[in-house]
Amino acid sequence: MNVRDATTIFVLILVAVVARPELVAQAPPSQVSLPGENSSTARRLATIDRLLADEKWSDAVDEIVRVLHDAGDDLVPINANHAVQARRLCHSRLASLPLNALNLYRKREDNQAKKWWEQAQSTLDLALLRKIVDESFCSSFADRALDLLGDLAFERGDFAEAEYWWRLLIPSAFETVERRSKNRKPKPTDIEFPGPQISAARVRAKHILVQLFQGKRQNLAGEMQAFRTLHPDADGPIANRTGKIADILQALIQEPGYADYPLDYPPWPTFAGHPFRQWLIPKAPSPHLIATAAIPLPSQAPAKNVPTSITTPWQDARPLVYYPVIAGGQVLLANGHQVVSYEAQTGKLVGRYDLAEDIQQAGGDIGVEPAAGFCTSLTVTDDRVFARLGKPALVGIKDHVRNWGTSYLVCLDRKPGKADTLPRRWWVKAQEEGKDRLSFEGSPLVINGRVYITRIRVNGSEVATIVECYNAVSGYRFWRQEVSAIREMADGQVRSHHHLLTQAGPNVVYASHSGAVIALDAITGRRAWAVRYPSRGMQTGDGARSPRDLAPCLFADHSLFIGPADYDRILRLDAATGEKYWESATVEVVHLLGIAGDKLIFTTGPATAAIFSPMSFYGIQAVDAQTGKLLRDWVQPADGTALATFGRGFLTKNKVFWPTVHGLRILKVEDSQPDWDDYPFRVRLGDRVGNMAFGDGILAVANAKELRIFVASRGKGPTTMHKAGRSDD
Repeated sequence: MNVRDATTIFVLILVAVVARPELVAQAPPSQVSLPGENSSTARRLATIDRLLADEKWSDAVDEIVRVLHDAGDDLVPINANHAVQARRLCHSRLASLPLNALNLYRKREDNQAKKWWEQAQSTLDLALLRKIVDESFCSSFADRALDLLGDLAFERGDFAEAEYWWRLLIPSAFETVERRSKNRKPKPTDIEFPGPQISAARVRAKHILVQLFQGKRQNLAGEMQAFRTLHPDADGPIANRTGKIADILQALIQEPGYADYPLDYPPWPTFAGHPFRQWLIPKAPSPHLIATAAIPLPSQAPAKNVPTSITTPWQDARPLVYYPVIAGGQVLLANGHQVVSYEAQTGKLVGRYDLAEDIQQAGGDIGVEPAAGFCTSLTVTDDRVFARLGKPALVGIKDHVRNWGTSYLVCLDRKPGKADTLPRRWWVKAQEEGKDRLSFEGSPLVINGRVYITRIRVNGSEVATIVECYNAVSGYRFWRQEVSAIREMADGQVRSHHHLLTQAGPNVVYASHSGAVIALDAITGRRAWAVRYPSRGMQTGDGARSPRDLAPCLFADHSLFIGPADYDRILRLDAATGEKYWESATVEVVHLLGIAGDKLIFTTGPATAAIFSPMSFYGIQAVDAQTGKLLRDWVQPADGTALATFGRGFLTKNKVFWPTVHGLRILKVEDSQPDWDDYPFRVRLGDRVGNMAFGDGILAVANAKELRIFVASRGKGPTTMHKAGRSDD
């Protein structure tokens, strides 16, 4: 072969790779094991499908009931990468039965469902209402349970969960019209209550109201048009008004300030500001915030076995371990074993908790000090602080000599007690009796008085992940559920991850960053679904460590968005079933910041394993949240030069606050153009940026060494204020 021929072949290969990105070397399939996955239950469902095809209704119903009773909690593989709870698949089959066959089921189940409903209706027992839906979804009483579950969730402000229940009952007007116009056939995982006796117009009106309360005004024109098509003359009471429902809804939509968030400046109580792990702040920070004096932060212990040379900007950002939270006019932070609280207006230390001191007072030993780079976050709710403290890592197989200590789930009072200490209410020790090594992983998630956290168990080379649920007041454990297992530990290897859970409607979701995403029912702990994806491990294609920082799933618009540390794509999954909507082109995400309008906004680090990737630079970008397509005109720096992220920023409805190695950048959500001229505090901050939080009208910025607090004014206490008319940026 001559040089010319070789050049021609190279060019042809290069063109093919660019034209067909699937030819680029892909990560190997996930090797993660999913506890609860049962292929024999899948074969039983296949038998049911044959009975249904032959219209053997009685035999099919009998077998469906048997599967519900003895295998309903199993995960059934839909394909090699997707498994769904058998219970949902059984209910989907029952819901598709003709009426005569459905009545065979209801004759068997309605008596028990009626008893549950009568008790649940009188006591408003959420667990019992959920039991009706989970175990008797197609009974004659589940439509009432679904409607009441939606109402109760709406009343407590859980709008996404309310929408989830009402969608199971009756789809929205827009979804119904679109389905009919496209003659779209249901998927195997789809589920919808058969023949509801609840008013369809009222439920679809609730769909519109809940979107209005979630700020999804961009969807309402289409919803209203579809509602008028389906229910042009429907009338009755809705939203404390009576009359023609469509006219009432239109008036509410046009009413200034109706359903806007009740606070301009709500608190920032957890990582990313919300259990959904993404939060659009109702109103941007005041341009005229005043800085308190810089506050030195507790130093981290020196890192073990970490190279001292810094080669890239994102590696330089790794010491940014503090993620501030803001509540009650205070800024709180944690490192591996301490929680500290500062008064925002003065910067004064007003509360402190030290796990090492607490353990020593009890006659114990904390063991090895946390190493640098151990990212920590907190959750604050109802004047309680929840933290994961203690041992930073688990060590593989052979290291049985050193006292590595253990980790703890700790609940503290937010209000300080004697000597400005934060009193401990309760704690749970991760390590239990036995040979296995256990450690709590990331900071806890708190939802409606329940605390959720992951516990890691190492046995030899196998790492198993368990999700646990505790009572927030007492520390009593409600349930624990193993969600994944993978062989990934070598002799002496240190595993130090901080993965976080996400609230997604009625579920909590865990991204393993080891080849799988798993959803659990928040009340029962039952596995709802699981998805595998190709995993490259925690290193990039060139052997460098992934630039992902804390990277939980984001929940928005019935979907989960995830940029796994072990995969160079962003995924969008259906939050109810795990079905994959799309995956992005190759990208190395640092932070998924959230959804603003129709954009998923994220910062990027060094791209790998991609040829001529449009995302191979340091900066901030966006994809279309509906399609996953790169928005090529939404990018900074716009000239394609590199600008590395230095800490996690946040979004408002109209602005992006992006910390970089060259200071804070403020961009327009609409087009990514700079919008910082009116923010003098940006100059005061200088290059000393880091992880940012904004709540109670207070801006907190924490880097590796110091905390900077910016407030509207001094000496006036918490700055949270109620709305006075429309809020915008």
